[in-house]
Amino acid sequence: MCPQNSAVRVRGWISTLALLLVTTVPGIRVSATDSDDAYDRARALLVNKDYKGAVEGFSKSIALDPKNSAAYASRGQSLQRMGEMEKAVEDYTKAVSLGINAKAVYANRAMCYGELGQLQKAISDYTQGINLDPKDDKLIASRAKVYEALDQHQKAIDDCNKSIQLNPENIYAYINRSVARASLGQYAQALEDCTRAISIDSGNPRPYIQRCVLYDKLGKHDLAQRDRKILESMGVKQP
Repeated sequence: MCPQNSAVRVRGWISTLALLLVTTVPGIRVSATDSDDAYDRARALLVNKDYKGAVEGFSKSIALDPKNSAAYASRGQSLQRMGEMEKAVEDYTKAVSLGINAKAVYANRAMCYGELGQLQKAISDYTQGINLDPKDDKLIASRAKVYEALDQHQKAIDDCNKSIQLNPENIYAYINRSVARASLGQYAQALEDCTRAISIDSGNPRPYIQRCVLYDKLGKHDLAQRDRKILESMGVKQP
């Protein structure tokens, strides 16, 4: 599988994971005199979605203190929000080299690797994050999606099973397991996963989309059409 195709297969869903947590502070422009002040002000800009301003602020914090690992991690988050995945990876990697060993940093870098099609690196970072918090069902479900993109269907199913065991309400684990099961020809079970996901959150279009595809594959076009009507009512582009 080529990296470009792999990136397409994983793009979009990884973002369901939370990025580094920040607190809400009124946004103000950076005019700080020391590294900590610059960092705090840049975080305020990040919370207020002024990502360009946040990058400038974190860069100033780093210039004042080149060993400020938190500034690298937060600048990485800002760059990630701007779609600058390669630069974000560089900052997350620098933060790790300076001693940060945080689940969120590994999860964020894994998301970037997924977008860049570097799926083995994404697996490695998700695994590192899971090792730090083995009960994070969202992280496990996200790793499952990457396994599926690598055509490692059983590993994907195993991760989804773990995620569901930790949180039976994680609809993405059911959706991801449905995709993996369908890849193995387990269509009845794949449909069951879609239906279970819908029972948890009937307002989420993703399980309907997956179920619609499965119905069509099985020749159950009347049922597929029913799901298309539901998606149409949601204003969602139909498969």
